[in-house]
Amino acid sequence: QTGTVTGVARDPQGAVLPGVTVTVSGDALIGGSRTTVTGEAGSYQFALPPGVYALAAELTGFAPLKRDGVIVQVAVTARVDLELGSETGAARAGAVRRVEGENARLELR
Repeated sequence: QTGTVTGVARDPQGAVLPGVTVTVSGDALIGGSRTTVTGEAGSYQFALPPGVYALAAELTGFAPLKRDGVIVQVAVTARVDLELGSETGAARAGAVRRVEGENARLELR
């Protein structure tokens, strides 16, 4: 039984960022962290066992980003959009939104 973490990586102007390396880590992962690379639409997705995770995002020319405290629950999608700033600027993760059921209820945190 798993939940999902998904999102889109963007630059400060809102343009999507393909090629961002996104790594998820947490105590619930057996065998260590998992890594994926955002596609042409800047999106990423992980299916994970329930637990609390950290996300890290890196792309050459941008400041690395880390987001702690991402909670994954069974059959729930947590959306974490990532905004990567320039290497001299700040990077930030968007609000975590919980999406569940057929009616896609969003809960902003």
